[in-house]
Amino acid sequence: MARFAPLTLALTALAVVVAFTPATGASRPATAPRPVAQVTVQIPITTWTTVASLYPSQSNWTTNRDAIRVGRDSTTGSGNVWRALMQADIGQLQGKTIVNASILGQLFHTWSCNPSPVQLWSLNTHLTAGTPVTWTNSQSYWSQIRDTRSAVSYPTGCAGPVALQFQSTGLINDLVSNLNANKLYYSFGLRAQTETDSNSWKKFTSDSFILQVTYEQ
Repeated sequence: MARFAPLTLALTALAVVVAFTPATGASRPATAPRPVAQVTVQIPITTWTTVASLYPSQSNWTTNRDAIRVGRDSTTGSGNVWRALMQADIGQLQGKTIVNASILGQLFHTWSCNPSPVQLWSLNTHLTAGTPVTWTNSQSYWSQIRDTRSAVSYPTGCAGPVALQFQSTGLINDLVSNLNANKLYYSFGLRAQTETDSNSWKKFTSDSFILQVTYEQ
C-alpha cells in the first residue's frame, strides 16, 4: 500500500495577526485613516456525516467514519452514491467584518487519474450530532452551489493526497448572512457534479476539513 505524506493543514484554531507599523521616523497626518489589521483563523470541522443512496434510511453519525465519501462508488454492485454534510462553529466570528473565506480538505482517493468535479453546497439546516440525517430526509437540505473544484488523488499512477480548496463570494455572503442572523453555525455539503458517473468517486480524510476565514481586527 502506498504511503502518503501528511497534508499540512492546521487542525486547531489558529490566528495570525498582520500588523501595520509605520517606518521609523514616519508620521501619519491626524486626519489619515488608521491602518486596519487583518486576522486569519482556521476553524476545524468536527461535525460531519455522510448519506448513501443504497441505504436511504441509514444515519451515519457512528458508522462509515473512516473517510468522507462523495460521488458514485461503483465497487458496490449497482453503485452507491454518497454525499457529505458538514457544519462549522462560527461563534468566534460574531461582530467581525469578513474579508475572505474558504473551506479546505484533504483528498486522498479518486476513481482514476481523470479529474472530475465535486461541488460545495450551502445547506439550509442545522446539523446536530446524533439526530438522524439520511439520504431520504436530507434531500431538502441542499440550498445553493457555492463552488466547484476538480482534482485527482489515486494510490498509484497519479497525484498523492492533495489539498482541495473551495472559495467564492457566495461562501462569504453565507457567513455574513448567518452572523447577521445571530446563527452560531454554518452548514455546508459536498456532492459530485455528476452522480451517475463512477469517475466522480472521491474520499477525503475525515479530520482534514477546516473553515478558513480572514476578518478585519
